[in-house]
Amino acid sequence: MAQKTLVDLKDNKEHHLRYDLNCLCDIETVFDCGFFNILKNWDGFRLTRCLLWAGLKWKDKKMTQIKAGTIIEGYMKAGGQWKDISKTCMDALTSSGALKNLMDSDPEDDSEEEKPEADEVKDDQGNE
Repeated sequence: MAQKTLVDLKDNKEHHLRYDLNCLCDIETVFDCGFFNILKNWDGFRLTRCLLWAGLKWKDKKMTQIKAGTIIEGYMKAGGQWKDISKTCMDALTSSGALKNLMDSDPEDDSEEEKPEADEVKDDQGNE
């Protein structure tokens, strides 16, 4: 189950970020690529706005990326810093468990590649 993370957006409202598989799919749709590519190749305003939108829309079904951007602008006008909201979104995404499950199954991660048993190893001529 996805955890909810309270985020202070300096607007005197209580906001809880929640990330699950559906959120990750929505983010992939926005960027038109897989989540691993998003994490490796994107950062900045667009990603943070998208993460905030995805994390808030579970509660506010009318949440849009434009509305998320307006919330971020209000946060910054109230003295908040961009990097703080970006870090909060990434921390909430990480603690949700949804990202961990994806990372455990990273198709590009070959560190867990199956290695042959010692008695199955062949020499350079193909002999066991």
